[in-house]
Amino acid sequence: MVTETYYERDYEWPRKKSIISDRQVGAFGCSHTWGVSVNYNEAWPWLLNSNNFGLAGGSTDFISRNLAQVIDNFSLKKIYILYPNYTRFEYIKDGKIYQSLPTDRNRYKFREQNSEDWLVNNHRKNKEYIKKVCLKKQVELLDFEFEYFHQYIDYPDKWPLAKDNMHYNHQWHQWVAEILIQYEKTKQQT
Repeated sequence: MVTETYYERDYEWPRKKSIISDRQVGAFGCSHTWGVSVNYNEAWPWLLNSNNFGLAGGSTDFISRNLAQVIDNFSLKKIYILYPNYTRFEYIKDGKIYQSLPTDRNRYKFREQNSEDWLVNNHRKNKEYIKKVCLKKQVELLDFEFEYFHQYIDYPDKWPLAKDNMHYNHQWHQWVAEILIQYEKTKQQT
């Protein structure tokens, strides 16, 4: 099915209820895509009739490592990516691949040994690879940095929070879906 992930959390990947095999659209990202603290049918990928391949705590490394196989396994023709923050990355320890999280001790050690430039370049290289994969496989790519939404949804510090007080609620997911629909319409007209 999907490339094996060694990321051990309470969340399943991909979110089984959010995968419908005849949909040829996929959404990738972190917890804001996965829909932490909202129902699966309230997350923005579901609202766009898209399979949800978001991963809570995921990184751009994770997306680029898994993208080609997911495209093939699900015959995707279009993908949305809401990129995780560039400061997230994967690392290998004892032969397993881990997602770095802000509370991860290994992340602190890594950050002390590597520059901010490394993080920026790693994020950029992953995005370039993702674009090449989509071009090669003839998959439409609609990709966004989180900051893209700031121009449409004012005052990010006041965006409505979900019940965990860290992620955004169903209203935010609705806004994101509407922004992406409008972006697609604009793109098709040009």
